[in-house]
Amino acid sequence: MRQEFGKQPLKVCKVLFHLWSSIPSCEQATLTNGYKAWVVLPDLVANWAYLRGDFELEVTDFIDQVVAPGMLALDIGAQFGVKSAFLHEAVGKNGRVIAFEPVPATYKVLKKNATNWGMTTYILALSNKPGKQEMWDFGPINVGQNTLKNPHFSKKSLIGKKLIVETTTIDEFVSKNDLITHIWKIDAENSEFDILSGGKQTIASQKPEIIMEAGDLGRAGGEQTKDCLSLLADYGYQFYEIINGSLNLIQNGIPSRKTSNILASQRKF
Repeated sequence: MRQEFGKQPLKVCKVLFHLWSSIPSCEQATLTNGYKAWVVLPDLVANWAYLRGDFELEVTDFIDQVVAPGMLALDIGAQFGVKSAFLHEAVGKNGRVIAFEPVPATYKVLKKNATNWGMTTYILALSNKPGKQEMWDFGPINVGQNTLKNPHFSKKSLIGKKLIVETTTIDEFVSKNDLITHIWKIDAENSEFDILSGGKQTIASQKPEIIMEAGDLGRAGGEQTKDCLSLLADYGYQFYEIINGSLNLIQNGIPSRKTSNILASQRKF
């Protein structure tokens, strides 16, 4: 953030004020692809989108490389829809993006953006079974930590509440809506294994490209990232950590970092 002071001091001061005061503010960001996106400061993703027009630039780079016009993309854990915007641009007018966000307050902002872009959204959490589950909601300041599982950071350092959210599985959703999917972007705060488990039939039949944020930071027991990769390996996937704009092949099933963006693909890069 330091390097942004000279470029746009007023925006930086606004971000710093909301970080200091913990007062949320819905602001419109101009993304690097020209899309206008409403985001809620001072959430971390919102701050970067507001100041730089994007976050985790390496993921956007590989959206540009992997996603082609006419594809159908699922954005699972879309939050405000920043990455949905880049997916929407990449699939073009003949493609489609379906974005999922289960927390009502966050979904309201996503829906506002999606309506402007002509994109489909659902207020749903994807998991390993349909029904209802408890979910941590850490409010507008820590939207990126909302999760069905354990947050990446200690709950002791966050102020949250439990919500009951509706869940479905990828297999059920795809079957019910008669969809052929090509790419999944998953950012679900330690819920990746359940999401993948609920999509095994679709993985086997459609073999989509999968970009997911993974890693074992904040996982207290239960499934680890290696379990996610092991599940996908059974279907012929190879795995790459996206680091500094490069794809690094994961050979032992364990990423080198506690949190990584991983591309799972049937292709060799």
